[in-house]
Amino acid sequence: MQNENSNFTQEEVEERIERARLLYDYSKEQYEQYLERLRLLEEKGLKVFGSISVIVTALVLIARFGADSILSSIKIHPYPGVAALVCGALTFIGLCSSWSFVFRAVVLINKPTMPVEGIDRVFFLNTRDDSLYSMAQLYIDASKKIEEIHDDKAFLIGKSFEDMEFTGWCFVVFVIIITYIRMG
Repeated sequence: MQNENSNFTQEEVEERIERARLLYDYSKEQYEQYLERLRLLEEKGLKVFGSISVIVTALVLIARFGADSILSSIKIHPYPGVAALVCGALTFIGLCSSWSFVFRAVVLINKPTMPVEGIDRVFFLNTRDDSLYSMAQLYIDASKKIEEIHDDKAFLIGKSFEDMEFTGWCFVVFVIIITYIRMG
């Protein structure tokens, strides 16, 4: 490949090198930005995971202290007690589902990295512009893989948010019914 540039003038060779360097710099920057986006998404997933844990704790405490009221109200007025049990169960199911989505989103995945072995051949067996272009292609390919991982994780976190919305409403209704039962 070294003879490939012999058909070009020195000015054209320098132009090709400069263009390859621009492509290399751009693709490397994009790769780093994709990695950062993925890291931020994973951090967001961990925050959601923590929020779910707090809601689980609150649900367990409310259920524990409201269980006697719920069970005794079923004997007298069955509808509020059954509604509380259904809302509590739906809240728990929604939390489990949301937890499942978030857990799958934050699980560690091997992120694409730049190759180390054999990279010296890219630099020593090619012209500068071809070497830079080859490295740029490696960054572009890795960026595409990271974007796929990001999209998969974003989908799972989005599904988790949908479940959290459902769970939140079930939880609010559960608390209102428990409050109604305890005051009634």
